[in-house]
Amino acid sequence: MTVTIPKTAKAIVCDTQGDIDVLHLADVPVVLPGPDEVLMKVEYSGVNYIGIYPQKTPGLVIGNEPSGEIVAIGSNVKHLAVGDKAVSFGNLRGYAEYYLGNANHTAKLPEGVSTKLAASAFLQGITGALCNNIGATVIATTSTEEKAAVARKAGAHHVVLYGNKSMDDVVKEVKALTPGGEGVHAVFDGVGKDTFESNFEVVRRKGTLVILGAASGPVPPFPPLKLMPKSQKLIRPGCGAYLATLPEFLDYANKLFDVVSSGALKIALWKEDGYPFTTEGVQQAHRDLSGRGTTGKLLLHVQ
Repeated sequence: MTVTIPKTAKAIVCDTQGDIDVLHLADVPVVLPGPDEVLMKVEYSGVNYIGIYPQKTPGLVIGNEPSGEIVAIGSNVKHLAVGDKAVSFGNLRGYAEYYLGNANHTAKLPEGVSTKLAASAFLQGITGALCNNIGATVIATTSTEEKAAVARKAGAHHVVLYGNKSMDDVVKEVKALTPGGEGVHAVFDGVGKDTFESNFEVVRRKGTLVILGAASGPVPPFPPLKLMPKSQKLIRPGCGAYLATLPEFLDYANKLFDVVSSGALKIALWKEDGYPFTTEGVQQAHRDLSGRGTTGKLLLHVQ
C-alpha cells in the first residue's frame, strides 16, 4: 500500500511555560519512523490528566493516547502493517495529525473495536483493575450523584459520596460495607495526596494500596514502618515498566480488546463526538477535565 505522507502537519504545542492558554495549534515536521517506531495518521486522541501535567514544558507536543491508521513502520516492526487501524500510548506527541510512536506500545485493533472506542478505553482499560469482571465487590467513591450514577452503570456495587464529608466519615462508610468492617482488600487511588492517608485506614490487614495517579498532587514521602501495623503492601506501577516488552503489552491489550468487544466494559463519553482539534477545542477539553465537572472519557476528534 502506498501512502502519501506530508512534510508538516498540525499538532497541539506549547511554546512557553504557562497554563492551559499556552496550548495552541501549530505546524510541526512529520518525522518518519526509526527501526522500532511507527507513524500513525491520528483519528482520535484520549484526553488524560497525565497529558495535562507536561504542558509546563516549552515546545512539547502533548497527548499520549492516539488511535488511527498506520501509515509507515520501522524495519524491525513485525506485528503491524501499513493500513492497520491501531492505538498507542506513552510517548506524548498524541495531539497531532501524525503521531510518531514506539511500536512496542502500539497495538493493532481487532474487528469490532473502532479507533474512537480504542482511544476511549485504552489507557484506563489497560491500567484499570476491571475488578467486577473477576468477581470482586467494587466500592466506588466520588463527589456527586451524577458521577455516582456513572460508577454504578460501569459496575460498581456500592458508591460512597464524599462531597463535604470528612475523610474519616468516608473511611467509616466504606469499611461498613465490608465483612466485619475489616476494610477492603485493595484500594486503587488515582487522587494522590488528598486521599493517601485515608488509604491506610480503609485497607484491611494484609491488604494492598495501589497508587495510580496524582490528580490532587504527588504522595508525600512516608516511613515504610507505616505499613507494618496491618502488614499492608503499597505499589506504584507505571505503564512503561509494567508493559516494557511487546509480548507483555500485546497480552494486556488483547485482553482489553476482548472485554471491550464483548460489551462487558461499558465506555461512557463526556462528549459523544469529542472535542474539535482546534486551539479552542483542546483548551476547553483541558479546562473541563481539570475542573472536575466531567463524567466519562474525554476525546479529541482529530480527523
